[in-house]
Amino acid sequence: MIDFIYISFIAASVITGLLLVKKASPVWNKALVFFLIVTLFNEVLCYFLKKRAVNTIAFYNCYSYFRFPMLAWIYFDVLKKRRIQRLVFLSFIGLTVLLFVFNLFFYRSFFVLHSSYFLAGGIYVIILSLIYTYSLMDKDSLQNPLREPFFWISSGFLLYFLGALPFIGAIKLLTKYNTVLASQQLIITKSMSIVLYSLITIGFVLQWKKKNYSY
Repeated sequence: MIDFIYISFIAASVITGLLLVKKASPVWNKALVFFLIVTLFNEVLCYFLKKRAVNTIAFYNCYSYFRFPMLAWIYFDVLKKRRIQRLVFLSFIGLTVLLFVFNLFFYRSFFVLHSSYFLAGGIYVIILSLIYTYSLMDKDSLQNPLREPFFWISSGFLLYFLGALPFIGAIKLLTKYNTVLASQQLIITKSMSIVLYSLITIGFVLQWKKKNYSY
């Protein structure tokens, strides 16, 4: 049941984005819609594969190596300072390549969860979220952050990874010693995802209002 609800929230974010994002929208706005479409495709595919008892870890590993560089690119566009942009994007691409090679050497398989990359990527997104929040406070004309569409989106990623990282980091230990707790971890992670995609949807709506109305 939680899978269906979780996927429904992703679908709602995709539909909202497709309806409200226009040609004149910021690059990050369009990139986020693309990100969500890929996310939805991966989750629906894995949902049906799991019904057939197919191992989906390889799909989630591939998705991770898409997800984090894509999020780095989105923050790259949002953070307008060129020095920060370059540092954000290039450092994460370097980290991705490094961990990709390490994980292939260490695990020798894509059918084993590359949790080290998820942990590194999650920490990186948390740092990016904090940098973005600081950039809002650092502006000459300080505005209400609740009026900023990306503030809601960035807060969603911040809350999601703060909630998911402790469990993902311990997933192998939980699976080995306590399968019940491991399954509960998945429920917690998917519940945090529902919060994330709800905030992304709010961000899309606010961006559309910002573009079309003065509020």
